[in-house]
Amino acid sequence: YIAYHIVEKNLIGGLLELNWFSWIVIIIGVAFGGFSIIKILDKTVFRHIENLELDIKYHKQGQVGEDKVADAFKECLDGSCHIFRNFHIDVKKQDIDEILLSPWGVFAIEIKNYNGVYELRGKDFFRKIGKKYIQEKDKRNPIKQALGNALDLKRFLEPVFSANRCSAWVTPILIW
Repeated sequence: YIAYHIVEKNLIGGLLELNWFSWIVIIIGVAFGGFSIIKILDKTVFRHIENLELDIKYHKQGQVGEDKVADAFKECLDGSCHIFRNFHIDVKKQDIDEILLSPWGVFAIEIKNYNGVYELRGKDFFRKIGKKYIQEKDKRNPIKQALGNALDLKRFLEPVFSANRCSAWVTPILIW
């Protein structure tokens, strides 16, 4: 009861007694505050949603490439080979797209289904943007990713190979 009367008399009564200039200031303040909130949401939440949508798109695109490679392996290889897809060695690291176990060796296969123009210089990987080639960061460099996956798989298989008195050797392969 008391809160209702305080709000009715002080807040509503005070607003009704304001002159036209005060109302213009309040309207401009509310409009500016609303505009600011929209801009903040645009810079944070909406951008995050756009990034998630791009991540989903690129994941689907990568999955299509991996499916095509797996289908090609199924057509070409005989029963002496085994393929493992999306193999995780460590929870924190990325997966190995495909592992091929064959009589000829163990292969860690990295598959990329990128669009655009790229260039390889040694182990450095560049993407063409406009007229310039920009070097990709290590985590987006498929050469370094394939080498890292082969090393991780070698370390993972080392105890098995050692128990059989063999040396673990994993060959990295990048399929574009």
